[in-house]
Amino acid sequence: MINGSRFIAVLLAVLCIAACNKAAGARYDLSESEILVWEHARNASGEDVVIVTLTPSSAERFNLFTQNHMGQVVDIYLGSTLLSSPEIHSVSASDQLSLAGFEGKALERITSGLPRTKRKAD
Repeated sequence: MINGSRFIAVLLAVLCIAACNKAAGARYDLSESEILVWEHARNASGEDVVIVTLTPSSAERFNLFTQNHMGQVVDIYLGSTLLSSPEIHSVSASDQLSLAGFEGKALERITSGLPRTKRKAD
């Protein structure tokens, strides 16, 4: 379960581009050095969630990015791995990305693309 006091989610409505027929209007590239830690958890509804905690400077950069891309669908990449394609509905004010809405093998594809050395211990 996700620790509620620590979990201040970046509210990203994760919408599948194919389902909503919206092409990404922007791309956000994240590097491994910008990730402090990540974990796989389940939200209150029992859905799989990947929580990525960013470094302070990366969180500031992402917050500015969301401010400048309100209403747009953005592709968030870590190297060549597409992590998510959310539509930005609010400005991020957190150091965490909450990735959800996985279909098929997407969860496995995403977690295998994240740095193993930065996975939070269970």
